Amino acid sequence: LLKEGKIPFICGGTNYYIESLLWKVLVDQELPLILQESRKREHGQPTVQGIERLDGFDFEAEDTSVTTEELYRLLQELDPARAAVLHPRERRKVWRSLQVLKQHGRPHSSLVREQGGALGGGLRFPKERICLIEVWSGQGVLDSRCDRRVDTMMERGLVKELLDFHEQYNRQREVDSATELPDYRRGIWQSIGFKEFHPFLVLGPEEREGEEGRELFAKCVDWMKVATRQYARRQVKWMRRFLVAERDPPAYYRVDSSLPGLWREEVYLPAEEILE
Repeated sequence: LLKEGKIPFICGGTNYYIESLLWKVLVDQELPLILQESRKREHGQPTVQGIERLDGFDFEAEDTSVTTEELYRLLQELDPARAAVLHPRERRKVWRSLQVLKQHGRPHSSLVREQGGALGGGLRFPKERICLIEVWSGQGVLDSRCDRRVDTMMERGLVKELLDFHEQYNRQREVDSATELPDYRRGIWQSIGFKEFHPFLVLGPEEREGEEGRELFAKCVDWMKVATRQYARRQVKWMRRFLVAERDPPAYYRVDSSLPGLWREEVYLPAEEILE
């Protein structure tokens, strides 16, 4: 698009992906590193001592037979610098660091250092060609919108969707003769809604209609609203990463969307002026 003289618009809010498009982060370097390290191994050059201990792991699908404590101890032995910055119970991050070590034959910590630290390397494009515009609103306004979002999802049938999926999932488990309980720490079960409504989903139909079921339902709605507000706060916090001085950030602007009735005056026209 740039070569065609057009301005690309990248719209949030999955800020992690916007960040990876604008800045050189580790994910951008994976393929060249894999090729480079595979050549080293072909020529018999040593990598990390003890890396052969990872040969038994299936890194295509996380091995749930190994405890988080065992994985963390292994990371401490193979990459102590990386283990030192992770919490012993951060299973996903520990697993990812072991995966990187296996793929590249080098400690994750050394790759992070080469990429310019935890924030990655520099910008992909000249910063004069980039500008960031945050569509902002006050915290009270944002919290209120998050709550209304949940109420709207309730009105549109979210609970029925959750119940249908939960029942379908359990029927499939019976067909598959699954003996293990579902891992509610992974996958779709971690999405906002499932976690908060799980106590309600496991009730029987009569229990859901009873007084205790109705009280639990109200609590689940409140829990979902809290989780949604917290998620919005994390998104805002992530955007502050764009402004860290060490990253030599591009121009960063803010337009105020607190009053929807003034969208054109307070958001659209100011953004248009910024681009011009």
